[in-house]
Amino acid sequence: MKIFIPLKKYILKTSCLALLISSSNIVFAEKLLVITHKNNDVPSLTKQQTVNLFMGGANKFGLTPVSLSNDDKLIREKFNTFVIGLTESRIRSYWAQMQFSGRGKPPETIDTQEEMVKLISSDTRYIGYVSDETALPKNVQIVFSLDTSLE
Repeated sequence: MKIFIPLKKYILKTSCLALLISSSNIVFAEKLLVITHKNNDVPSLTKQQTVNLFMGGANKFGLTPVSLSNDDKLIREKFNTFVIGLTESRIRSYWAQMQFSGRGKPPETIDTQEEMVKLISSDTRYIGYVSDETALPKNVQIVFSLDTSLE
């Protein structure tokens, strides 16, 4: 009988792993789009320029970065992981240090992707990010995109 117990555990573990992998492909099968108002003279941005804008670095375009709040946590975490290259906790730590030393403050936050698009389409001062599944009006331009699929 003991021979079958390790086999059952192995089957259970591999089944759970297969389910996790298959569901992660669904979660990560989209692009992230960095958007701003069409009237901004912002060319296509590189990944490093995007990181600089959202992490308080050089901002030669004079744009105010806007990040999604925890209400849209999945897209926020994907942006932080795939574009910024840091975990949520590392980013919070970074901004805590920047604020304490008086060298910067984190981007403003907005609750949903729809609100992000509405803000950016109505005001030329902002830059933000959404998933490629979000409908964009004609007065919003994409300045950076990144495929976040794992395949």
